[in-house]
Amino acid sequence: MSFPQAPGRNTGHLSSKIGYFNKDISVTTIYVGNLSYEIDEIDIKDIFSEFGVVTYVKIVKDSETFLSKGIAFVQMPVKKQAELALKELNGAEIDERVIKVSIAVENDNSRTEAVTTKKRRKPYKPYISKADRAAAAAAASSAASNEVKSDS
Repeated sequence: MSFPQAPGRNTGHLSSKIGYFNKDISVTTIYVGNLSYEIDEIDIKDIFSEFGVVTYVKIVKDSETFLSKGIAFVQMPVKKQAELALKELNGAEIDERVIKVSIAVENDNSRTEAVTTKKRRKPYKPYISKADRAAAAAAASSAASNEVKSDS
């Protein structure tokens, strides 16, 4: 089974194999919480595929450690199938954890808006005191003068 791909998406990327996020109103987005940290998108897709077509799965990960936060979003195009999955899976135990499944509510702080308005961080530059810079400059100049003397 093939899934739709976003235009210009890298076909080797995992999300390109699972699908891409669709903000279409006819698509039902499901929130899945209290997931095991080891579960991946393919496992979640397999679980929800038992109830119908899954077009997209996204596990929310920490931006610094890239580890799962135990939350995922699943998109299903057929509302009846999404409601059946919600009814059957809410409170189900997966990997020894009782998961919470509900219809996702879009808020004003959605990731797509945050990405477009987010300022880029400046690269980290370690602080070097004036005394340390002066010592480094003196060491470099004395090393250069020693090379000139040895060449003579």
